[in-house]
Amino acid sequence: MARSRAKALPEQVEEAMSVLARESPVHLAAVAKELGALTVSIRVDDTPPFGMSFAGGPPWVRTIAAADVEVAMTTREVDDLLAGAVTVDDAVLADRLAVRGDAAHVLRFLDALRYWLHGALRSPSMPRLRDTVLAETTT
Repeated sequence: MARSRAKALPEQVEEAMSVLARESPVHLAAVAKELGALTVSIRVDDTPPFGMSFAGGPPWVRTIAAADVEVAMTTREVDDLLAGAVTVDDAVLADRLAVRGDAAHVLRFLDALRYWLHGALRSPSMPRLRDTVLAETTT
């Protein structure tokens, strides 16, 4: 179950970025400005990582040659972050969310993630998407 969820995550992340672009473009612009040309690799569970880049616009989830920031977590951490059971800061401090890279790049990524979360809270469609993602965990 967790493995199939992890495999579905890149498509779900792309959909979430599209929702943010439509419903809270100011926050998407803040994310893109903060990350600039940085590339991010995200690994969930033991699935191959997927890449993200905001240079050049959508699609944001794409193949990347190398990552400036590497993120690793389990499906449980994804669910806890989406459900608000843990903050990004607490997840990092508790080693539930591993973030590696140059310190300046990691800080930019974490700031961009906070901008995304603030935008997600203001996007009317995001709760439906979150509920869909979380429901897939229990089915």
